[in-house]
Amino acid sequence: SLSLSLSLAFSSFLFLSALHCVQFTAMAVLEFAHPFTLFSPMRGTTLLHLLFIIMLQQGFSTEKQFQIIQTPSVVVAMSGNTVTLNCIINMEKVGAVVWKKHSGNNNLLFYSDILQQNGATDIRISWVHSVRIFDQSIQIKNITLQDTGVYHCVKLDSYKKEYRVGSGVTLTIIATPSYPQITVDHFSSAEDDNSIKLTCASHGFSPHHIMVTWLKDKDRVLSSQSHVDSQNSNFSFNVNSTVTIQLQKEDIKSAVYCVVNHTALQTPLTKAFYLGRIMQVQPTLSLDSVHKVLVNTSVRLNCTALEFYPMNISVHWSRNGASLAALHGPLVNNSDGTYSISTFLEINATEKDNNATFTCQVVHTSRKQSRTTILLLYEDPMNVDGLKQNHVAVVCAAVILFVFASTAVFFLCYFRIHSGEHHTDGRMKMWKASSMWNWTCPGNQQRKNVFCWTTAVNTITQQHQ
Repeated sequence: SLSLSLSLAFSSFLFLSALHCVQFTAMAVLEFAHPFTLFSPMRGTTLLHLLFIIMLQQGFSTEKQFQIIQTPSVVVAMSGNTVTLNCIINMEKVGAVVWKKHSGNNNLLFYSDILQQNGATDIRISWVHSVRIFDQSIQIKNITLQDTGVYHCVKLDSYKKEYRVGSGVTLTIIATPSYPQITVDHFSSAEDDNSIKLTCASHGFSPHHIMVTWLKDKDRVLSSQSHVDSQNSNFSFNVNSTVTIQLQKEDIKSAVYCVVNHTALQTPLTKAFYLGRIMQVQPTLSLDSVHKVLVNTSVRLNCTALEFYPMNISVHWSRNGASLAALHGPLVNNSDGTYSISTFLEINATEKDNNATFTCQVVHTSRKQSRTTILLLYEDPMNVDGLKQNHVAVVCAAVILFVFASTAVFFLCYFRIHSGEHHTDGRMKMWKASSMWNWTCPGNQQRKNVFCWTTAVNTITQQHQ
């Protein structure tokens, strides 16, 4: 700096003057021997004084030594913070110092004393020092992405023309991405392919490098596509990431997560989307089938809607198109997240209900209407009683016939056996009475042996004939 150069020159002058005095005194002591060796009045000065003059000339030769120092050359800061842009000049010179901002193809006046005095500058900008000679640094408070650019410290001459321009400092703003939002781009119900397309969006971040990841139940990575585009108006960037998921009934309790990671974030941003918000599962209807009902008897019809989602549902009964009041059971929450409900219709069957049509109608978000129709057929109670009496008579007759037949067979067999034995004994007595008995059973057989008697009768009969 100029002050430093002047100080060095003055110090050098004092040192050389003292050295010159020492030299002159030494020469006087040596009887004035060669007093003009180092100093001669005819030369006008010593070599040391010439060196001092050269140093002074270099110190005041400002045209080649004026410098503008801008360090560091790159400043990176978070949006919302305060930054300082340094500018140091090495000497004082007539003319003001101004700041210019280079952005795109524009190089505009950014800050100066005149702008400050006229109130034409941003209130966020100020000089670092109120009294400035060499330090011409500025600071910007609450910086935004619009402050991104290259800033040059410029020295003007007395004619307000650019005399020196600093190398510039590049200001880069880091902006955090917004909290991600998930939207539903497309949804196909169970009647189609039962799929859902989700988009995760985040905006306002800088620089443009960003990573978006999709998770399902926080453990499975889903395949996705991400696109980053810029907003030239405010130097920020946007990202959109899409994912398509094939839905299953088990996904009612599942969730997908959009995870955004950026250099401006200490921890990733995570947004959850619960698939149960959009899923639809059609109910399955179960209706008791009734074919024959006696007149003047109570009939209970049960219609059950099984495993539907979401829970909002309405069930109605009608008879030949006319609405009927029904009893509704409790809404049951199944273990897989679906719901079931039963409705009951109690009627007293009369003659006018013959061939009546009863309809159970279900209205659900997954399906506009679901209906199942049953037909009740009624028979004459008299015919039913006569049929039962005929069946009893037939059964009783069959039983009696069977008993009589069994008894007849039993007695027939019994009388046949005993009648044969009695006939044989009588004939033998007759033959004995007629003194025609000459037969004895052979061997040791007893005379009352049936076989022996039968053989004897046959033999006697043959002899008698």
